[in-house]
This record gives sequence, structure tokens and C-alpha cells, in this order.
Amino acid sequence: MVGSRGAVWRRNLFAALALLALLCALPARAARAANDEPWLTRATTYFTIYYTAAEADAVDHYAAEADELYAATAAVFDHGPAAPVALRLYPTGAAYADANPIAGVLEGVVAHADARSGEIAVAVDRLARAGPAATRDTIRHELMHLVAAELTADRLPVGFQEGLAQYAEREATDRERLVRILERAEATGRLLSWDALNDREHFLRRVNVAYPEALSVVSFLADRYGLGSLRRFMLDLGAADRPWQDALAETYGRAVDDLEADWRAYLPDYYSGRWEINQIRSLDLSEARAQVAAGDYAAARPRFEEARRLYADLEQPARVAEADRYLERIAAGLAAGELAAQGRARLTERSYTAARDLLAEADQRYAEAGDERARSALAELLAAAERGAEAEASLAQATALVATWRYPEGRQRSAEAAALYRGLGDDDGWQRAQSLQGEAESGQRRLALLLLAGGGILLVGLGVQQVRGRVAAPPARVTKEEGIAL
Repeated sequence: MVGSRGAVWRRNLFAALALLALLCALPARAARAANDEPWLTRATTYFTIYYTAAEADAVDHYAAEADELYAATAAVFDHGPAAPVALRLYPTGAAYADANPIAGVLEGVVAHADARSGEIAVAVDRLARAGPAATRDTIRHELMHLVAAELTADRLPVGFQEGLAQYAEREATDRERLVRILERAEATGRLLSWDALNDREHFLRRVNVAYPEALSVVSFLADRYGLGSLRRFMLDLGAADRPWQDALAETYGRAVDDLEADWRAYLPDYYSGRWEINQIRSLDLSEARAQVAAGDYAAARPRFEEARRLYADLEQPARVAEADRYLERIAAGLAAGELAAQGRARLTERSYTAARDLLAEADQRYAEAGDERARSALAELLAAAERGAEAEASLAQATALVATWRYPEGRQRSAEAAALYRGLGDDDGWQRAQSLQGEAESGQRRLALLLLAGGGILLVGLGVQQVRGRVAAPPARVTKEEGIAL
């Protein structure tokens, strides 16, 4: 048996310690359902769940969450317990106590994991009273026991085992109470040495202090040195059968006594708030992924940055690459948000061409972020900016055409601009286009009159020239022909 535990409901855990130490030394009995009812089974991806007919409803709840809890636990050290894991649901505390005698003494004992059989057993009725969050933490806790046992060939000593299993809990609400128990224990000189903490007999005899102390030791090692070093320590234990002190010193490059002294110096910070830091929680990116999907990039970025750092420390390149992909999406999404804000401002100022360019770039960045929701929200603004930019272009063309006396074309372009501005509700733009259209019409009329006047003058000039030509020409000479007499 790797361990037995409770969470918020540990109110009875520190009672009857001598009896607990005796019972913890006993092996778990062969699994037997209440009243010799036959075991039924439900298979999931990673579990075979054993239950009785009385727990037909409960098994649905366990089956719905068990695989997700397995995957999250396996992601920590890139190792999951050998599947399928046997998850045995005892319908009553009495039935569970038949398999785990400690549960018959302490109501707070609700589950255990057996590394030899790779089985997790729970008292369904007790966990139901504790609530769904406690149930999930119980499964996480026991799964981490199995992970640690497999990584270390079951050589991880009890203090590290219990500390790591507690550290794997994500929803525990009694952490601060355990911290205060530990703080009082230190104040009264009752802390265990690391050697005593990792000796099963000493641990069980002093479980009221050993349990919260084990959590503080693992928290210290993770906080100061990272989860990667803890993983390497466990792999070292699994690779060779040698004292844990030697493996710890080699992994951390410090003698155990020095590490223990550093831990004691760390405790004031732990008491004042660092107990709330949990790197395993930081590896859970489900909420951060949801934030990215919702476009809350600023909130998601530090979570992915921290997870990436942790995965690099844990030597998990595939998860590092996944975090990098999300960080690229986040960078694109944040850039898109800034561009979109600038584009909206330019659109409000009726600077349509600038707005169009900014909003088009924002749309491209949102596409890189995979944010179709934001692109959809931006589409109407972008379309308005494009119409406005078209109006500005038409008005500019019209202005140039009118300036070069190409009034009919200028009038057409200004009319197009006026229609676009009116559709945008831009009265100022519409008035400018209308004014230019009026100017083109006036110019065209003036040009027509000018041409008409010029034509008349030209005709008069031509007439005068013809008259002058006639006056100036010499009289025609008459040729006198000799007559012919017939």
C-alpha cells in the first residue's frame, strides 16, 4: 500500500496515532464487495472501474472525469501509471474498511493506492460527503502515488511520497490549516529531520506533523529547484537501488544536510504565502486555452509562458512546442487587438484609408491567431473603412479631374464619393463631395460658355478674314480674244 489520505475532511486524521501506526503496517485485504455482491466493470481509456450494482449512478460520475484526471497527472512527469488502472469503488465505508483496516478506525481515510497491484480504492459514500472537488483531488493524489512508485521502482521514501501526492492536489482547501499546524510544530521544536520524515515508522508515529511537513519539503524543492530536478531525482532512484540521500545529493548538487538547512530557512516564506505556489497547477492549461479561445490573450500569456518554462525544465519538448504555438497565437492576437483599436480610432476620426489599412492588418493577425470570433466582429468595421477609403479615393480623383478641367469625369467621381459618404452617414464627407460635384457642374457650364464664346469669336474672325481677303484682291484681268471670221 502506497498511502491512505483525506483532504478537508481530515478532521479525524490526527486522532489515535498509535493505533494508526499499527494498522498502517497491515497489508490491504483482498478486495471484496459489500455482502459479497459481484463486481461489475466499466472500461474507460485509462481505467477499469470496479463497482457494485448499488453504485451504478456513482460510476457514471467517476467514468466522466477519471480519464481527464489521469491525463493531467501523467502530464506532470510525462508518465502515467500502467493502464488500465483498476479503480475500485466500495459502496460504503464499512465495505472499504474490510479492504483497508485503517478506514475502520478513522472516518477521514477515504482512499488508498496499492503500488503492487496498481489499484486505487475509494470509499464512495465518504467521498460523496466530501464533495466533487475532494473526489477529484483524491484521484489525483492516488494517481501520483502510482506514478511515483513506477518512476522510482517503488523506492521513493514515505516523506517524499506523501509530499508529492499532496502537491498533486489542485483543489485542496485545507492547505493553510496544514501550514499553520507545521508553523506551530516548528515553534515548539517538533519538526522531524528529513531522515526521520522519510522513515515509515517515524512518519506514522508523528503523522500529525509529518504529513504537512512532507508537503512543505516537496513545495520547497519544486519552488527553489523546479519540478525537473524532482523528476530527475525520482528517475535516479528508479535506475539504481541506493540510499535516497545519495540520489538526492547527486541530483541537487548539495548534501542532504545543506538542503535541509535551506528548507528550514525557507519556511518563514512558506508560512507567509509561498505555500500557495504550486507548479503542477501551473501545468494545467485548460483555463488558459479557454482564455485564448475567448480572446483574453493578456490573461493567457503569462500562464503559457510559465508552463513553457516548466515543460522545458521537465524536458518535454512536445509540450514546449505546443506552448510555443499558443504563444505565437497570443502574440498575433495581442497585436491584432492593438491594430484594431487604432483602426477604430481612425474610423471614428473619419480617416478611412488609415482605418482600412489598420483594420485589414488586424484581420490578418486575428487569422494567424485563429480567432474567427474576433474577425467576425471586425468584419463590419472593416467593410465600413473600405467604403470610406473608396469614397476618399473617388473624391481625390474627382478633385484632380476638376483641377484639370475634366469636369464630366470629375462630376461622376464626386457623385460616387457623395453616395458612399451618405451610406456611411458622413455628412461632412458628403457635403465636400457635393460641393465638388457642384464645382464640376459650374466648371462644365463655364467651359461650355467659354467654348461657345470662343467659337463665335473664331467664326467672326474667319468672316472678317474672308472679307479682308476680298477687298485686298486685285480685279480680275479680262483677256481679249481675237475673233474668227467665218
